[in-house]
Amino acid sequence: MSTYTIDGSRIDLDRVHCDAIGVEWEWTGTRNAEDVPLMQALYGPQTPVPLPDVHRDHGPLIPVAHCRPDTLWMRGITAPTPADLLRGAA
Repeated sequence: MSTYTIDGSRIDLDRVHCDAIGVEWEWTGTRNAEDVPLMQALYGPQTPVPLPDVHRDHGPLIPVAHCRPDTLWMRGITAPTPADLLRGAA
């Protein structure tokens, strides 16, 4: 796991992060000359931006939850409902 600390908060660089207005940012896998991670928005301009600048200008950054695998979605969709259980399904 790659992390970077800003203002005492550790940011997991392996995750996509969402800023205050909903723009999603991800680490490019590169760093600048000062060893600062470079981020880019997933949609829109593809210009790398230093992580502290993203944090200052667009933050706070919140990790985006990962989608559930299709098998979990299917289990949730096909699981018995309380009404099914009352009718004897299990």
